[in-house]
Amino acid sequence: MSHDIHTQLEKLKTELSKLEPAVTHLDKANESVQSLLKITDKLLPMILELQKENTKLNESSTRLVEKIEKVDFPSRFNKLEDRVSSINQGLQNTQTRISEIEGNLKDDIQTKSNEVISKAKATESSMTQVIGNFEKRAITKIEKLTKGNTLLRILLFVSIGLTAGLIALQLFKGG
Repeated sequence: MSHDIHTQLEKLKTELSKLEPAVTHLDKANESVQSLLKITDKLLPMILELQKENTKLNESSTRLVEKIEKVDFPSRFNKLEDRVSSINQGLQNTQTRISEIEGNLKDDIQTKSNEVISKAKATESSMTQVIGNFEKRAITKIEKLTKGNTLLRILLFVSIGLTAGLIALQLFKGG
């Protein structure tokens, strides 16, 4: 009987030695999970801070777009055109009065008024070009912000997914 017990103990010892690598592997996996949990704990505040910054950035972008929309460029251009027309009419009236008083200076005054009209049109053209460039830059910046927001969302979802996976792995390993 003692021999049977000894044989059974040897078999048990052999089986236990087969389980030793699995136990070692499980210990290493547990250490890895603990390390990942520590990393996740460190990443979570950073993700929350990034989320706050993203919210601030979104609010700033919204305010910028609202300001740009409030400028109402078409009505400003109409007012500018009306003013240019009004100036032009005034110049024509002045030309008439001057020609009545100073007939010999008519050609000189005509040249000057044409220069003023040309400069006003050049200024209008320049302003239109500057405003167009500003709108293009604003649109480009808004597009970059949108891409950045998308990247942040992707990173957030990946982080949440990894965290959920780690928690699930921990629950399955622990349970």
